[in-house]
Amino acid sequence: FIYLLAMASSLCFFGWISSSLIVAAYSAQYRVSVDTTLSNATIATPFYGYTIDWWTHDDSRYGRKWGNAGALTVDFSNANFVALVGALSPAFLRIGGSPEDSIIYNVSGACLNVNASLPGYSCSQTHNNYGCLSLSRWQEINEFAIKTNNTLLFGLSACYGRPAANQSMNFSNIAGLLAATTSSSFRADNLYAFEFGNELQNQIDVDAYTKDFVRLHGMIGSTFQSQRTPYLVGADVYDPPYSMQFVQGL
Repeated sequence: FIYLLAMASSLCFFGWISSSLIVAAYSAQYRVSVDTTLSNATIATPFYGYTIDWWTHDDSRYGRKWGNAGALTVDFSNANFVALVGALSPAFLRIGGSPEDSIIYNVSGACLNVNASLPGYSCSQTHNNYGCLSLSRWQEINEFAIKTNNTLLFGLSACYGRPAANQSMNFSNIAGLLAATTSSSFRADNLYAFEFGNELQNQIDVDAYTKDFVRLHGMIGSTFQSQRTPYLVGADVYDPPYSMQFVQGL
């Protein structure tokens, strides 16, 4: 966050220098009048957002950049971190990114060893078992969103339980996470939406993804029932034809 804010400050700073140079070169005076009683459009609140990714400190590609700032290891109780994120609110806080499709939810009391390969077909961008999300850590994430007044969007794996690119997914691991989230002892007041998969246009056939998206949407609705039902967001891809086929298949 500090890095992004620093970048933004730099951009504003250089923009100010350029404006000054232009004014100095073309000396002219202008008066601008703004009618604050009229508006052409409104911006929803929250409007902007930011992501806490899953990268770990020992990742060969991005570990040096992320350190312990990933979703599995960042200290959500750190007072300075809470104050910084709280100052940016209200905003969308997204937990997700490339490794999200290799995260396993520890709802059965045991996860695969982090160094073990995912069984069967692995469609994620990291192509291994990247990490394990415990229910206590999932609660910490939700409580952090509540404490900082941020709206939470959480990326669900679209790979674990999928035997092949063109086959349906076994949702048992996600089903366990959803059930735990709706338990009476769990606080998820600021949980706004789930995202299904991250940039998997080259790993999952669009027809299989679309059918699973519809199935997951129904699961979320039936699991939450009397509680406020989170939205389901997708497809998070950068391939226009894939996106068009996905929309048409809904």
